[in-house]
Amino acid sequence: MKGLTGFRMCIACRKYGEQAKMIRVMRSGGALVLSPGKKTFGRSAYLCRSAECAEKALKRGLLKKHLKCDCSEAFGQAILEAVHES
Repeated sequence: MKGLTGFRMCIACRKYGEQAKMIRVMRSGGALVLSPGKKTFGRSAYLCRSAECAEKALKRGLLKKHLKCDCSEAFGQAILEAVHES
């Protein structure tokens, strides 16, 4: 997949997927936010739109590791809700 634009790796399952079909979590001002689009700049991580990947990332602290920022329980619930909506 190297060299293909528009593809990102899920931090939980380590599989590549289309950027538009993944959830982007980014660090903004020391806090984590669900990014509404790809126009904003900053450190970000991507998750597949599956409950398994979201739960794995939250359980293992992968967001904290990749984004160097603490993940609150409220934000974890927001990620799970975003996964279930899709």
